[in-house]
Amino acid sequence: GLGVLTDVTDQVLAQQRLAELTRRNDLLLSSAAEGLLGIDETGSVTFANPAAGEILGCDNAQLVGTQISQTLPHGCGTDQPCQPTTCPILKPFSDGGVNRVANVRVPRKDGRIFTADYVSTPAREEGRVVGLVVTFRAVTEQRRRESQPMPWPKRETFGQPAAGIAHALKTPPPPIW
Repeated sequence: GLGVLTDVTDQVLAQQRLAELTRRNDLLLSSAAEGLLGIDETGSVTFANPAAGEILGCDNAQLVGTQISQTLPHGCGTDQPCQPTTCPILKPFSDGGVNRVANVRVPRKDGRIFTADYVSTPAREEGRVVGLVVTFRAVTEQRRRESQPMPWPKRETFGQPAAGIAHALKTPPPPIW
């Protein structure tokens, strides 16, 4: 019989490299503290990291396949799909730019409301926008702290630095020799 031997070393190495890159990619995406959503041209969620599910109060796997208007409410109606010309999240599909939005009130799946900031960034392939990456984070507690009045220092503490500077200016330096 006649046998054919094929060297599959390059193919095996390429598969190992791909597996390693996939593992690193998964580790990076699952470790991010911000919610990450992949969005396609129809406004459907194609990817959601664990932080996205945690912030929104559900399992991230439940988010995949849903419309962005139902996943991360952001001002568009939930009764119909968002439109790239009017939707702040899908806007990069129509203008190709990065869109940042702050202080959006978002309901969690349990009905509680939180404040979020998000960035919608176009994903390009051969110069064409083929998807979006939406990064978001809950900022409710941060905004609450920012709105609290800062306590003023006691009046006498304002004069202390000035008094120290005045003393230093009036006191001659010691002789060098």
